Amino acid sequence: MARRTSASNGVRAIVEHRGYDEPNCMTYIQGMELGVDDKARMADFIPKDAKLIVDAGAGGGASARVVAQKFPSATVYAVDSHASMVKSMQQAVADRVLPSNILVLAADATREIPSLSGRADAITASSFFHEPFSHEGWSSSHGRVVERPDLGKAALERAIRAGNKMLKKGGVYIVRDAYRPPSRQVILHLLTPEMNGKLGRFLSEFRADFGHKVSHSKTAPDAYRLDLVDCMEFLRKYHYDANWKHEMIERHGYLEMSELKKLFRKNGFKIVHSQPYNLAPLVEICLRHARIDARLPPTHFLLVAEKTRELPEKKG
Repeated sequence: MARRTSASNGVRAIVEHRGYDEPNCMTYIQGMELGVDDKARMADFIPKDAKLIVDAGAGGGASARVVAQKFPSATVYAVDSHASMVKSMQQAVADRVLPSNILVLAADATREIPSLSGRADAITASSFFHEPFSHEGWSSSHGRVVERPDLGKAALERAIRAGNKMLKKGGVYIVRDAYRPPSRQVILHLLTPEMNGKLGRFLSEFRADFGHKVSHSKTAPDAYRLDLVDCMEFLRKYHYDANWKHEMIERHGYLEMSELKKLFRKNGFKIVHSQPYNLAPLVEICLRHARIDARLPPTHFLLVAEKTRELPEKKG
């Protein structure tokens, strides 16, 4: 029993810490700024007369800033549960780095927030859903930690239900995140010595604390056979340095889009827009240092779900 407790406590500490202390917090925030132009596409799906918008898992406030600038008469709640992120955003608002129509709220966007119940016209969630899926998708069993995608999926459903509670009927939940391709074997060819070193680290460290093992085999000195899902995780992450340890915790491609759509439909939404796409700067980085023996799948997706019905209260 002591051994099991030690294993689960160790992973829990990793999840709760998440590398968001100084200076890694600022490194993370700067990284989120790099994709800010791409995040701006979410604002195109917010109702033009929106008065209250929630940015779920706001991080350093990059997405909230884009939304607040496009909707200056709306109140934008930047919601995050991590103290370092909340502190950073509060300071940015005070310093006028973030617009004054942003209100920073320390809360967990995967759970109901009573003060926002039934008030939101839109919720944006950029690079957020993969976090609860990653951080809650594990359990301790027989003295060891095991990966539990079912628990990660349950955390996502909780987030969607919480969104339903926050939104007005007709309001929209807009999700931008990493695309998960169908599972199949591919050959990854590494084009630089640096990539060889990074792949070695990835193969031994990715989700290892959660019991995950990256199945692979070497087919040539600079070529490896592995699942396309793991291959894309590596190609999204290999350019990280300061936040490498944090990135090894998270699974960016969490569910195939068909599964995510089912979760939204099950919980009072209809899908009004769905688009897989390639983030051009990421594709450019990938192709400069590696190639796969197949067409590169989309790197990201945008999904817009409209609330069509209220959810009954859960019993118990």
